[in-house]
Amino acid sequence: MRSIDIRSGIAAALVAAAVGARADIWSDMWERDVTLREGVTLRARRIETPRKMAAYIARIDLATPGLGFVSAERDKEWGRPVPASEDGSRIETRRETTVDFMRRSRKAGRNMVLAVNTTPWTPWPAPKGNVHADLVGWNVTDGREIAPEDPRREGAVLVVWRDGRAEIARSVPPPMRKDVAFAVSGFGIIMENGHRTHKGKLGDSDKGWTQCNPEGTHPRTAVGLTADRRTLVILVVDGRQEEYSVGADIPDLCRLFREEGVTDAINMDGGGSTSLVVYDPKKKSPKMLNHHARGKRRANGANLGICFDRPRHDADRMPSRREWHHDRTPEGHRPAEVPHGKEAHPGSAPAVPGAPGVRPPAPPAPGARPSVPASPAVPGGRPPSPVGPSGARGEHKGR
Repeated sequence: MRSIDIRSGIAAALVAAAVGARADIWSDMWERDVTLREGVTLRARRIETPRKMAAYIARIDLATPGLGFVSAERDKEWGRPVPASEDGSRIETRRETTVDFMRRSRKAGRNMVLAVNTTPWTPWPAPKGNVHADLVGWNVTDGREIAPEDPRREGAVLVVWRDGRAEIARSVPPPMRKDVAFAVSGFGIIMENGHRTHKGKLGDSDKGWTQCNPEGTHPRTAVGLTADRRTLVILVVDGRQEEYSVGADIPDLCRLFREEGVTDAINMDGGGSTSLVVYDPKKKSPKMLNHHARGKRRANGANLGICFDRPRHDADRMPSRREWHHDRTPEGHRPAEVPHGKEAHPGSAPAVPGAPGVRPPAPPAPGARPSVPASPAVPGGRPPSPVGPSGARGEHKGR
């Protein structure tokens, strides 16, 4: 996959329009790193093969002091039916653009520097006038569950524990959820232990792969973790713009992630939902970095915000490798044995059936990692959500 500098012609004009075409740090980020804040860097790439793609890559050092994550909060009408929905969707969050998400969060006192869309949502297409979303997958913010798991889909969740370490998994066993500070879900896991996941080779089915619409070239949003679990990588690719950026398929995302040292990754909501926003300190306002094909910002059900505004504390105990691997292994696979006395660091990745070997454990992060304090317990259970005519919530293909 070859990348080039944009210097002339139509492509240069389109790229200039996409990034604002002005003499500030955003016009200098093509093919070079820009530091948004200590521990958060951003780079834009222009890729010519196998097709034209404009990609944005953010790298977040998870050991950065004061780092925090935030997502959508529960709507006050949580659990009620979404008005005019025909698929049984229930209200969980209120939809908002990623720009508005950052603007609202900063107004509330959160020092948010970067935000990106994340979890797919229903109903889709959204009924006219609908402002609510039913998230497709488990979501947690500030230690509070915003959306439960969807048993009709194979899970794919980015988890941030209370001590600041991160993991990508299909699910988190209920006894361990008290240790989760933040979680967002996507369409499916596309990489595990450095291997592309597809056609059941690393999972119990190819459901998670097909949920990602792997063959299509679309605008894409994806998140990944490096082998040592110390860096979160956010990848956004523009699409549906022939002379600027055609879009990416899932193999494209995996290639780009490998170049960043990512071994585990999730494909999030994409298409018209794809949005990457940074805070512009010069203008004191959010700035959309990627370029939507139709120029219209979509109100999404959930976003991920990178903040530096919360006190954090160490968790009393993190799950061991044996516990974590045993509970997250797909049904039908026997958990890998951990030699006695060689229990791995909890931040390292579990073995995956079919993957060659087990990744070496990551060394402990230097110093104490603060963590997000837990919010009050989630009140009550969620009202039952009837299944729509198709038997499952939307695949979001071609969104």
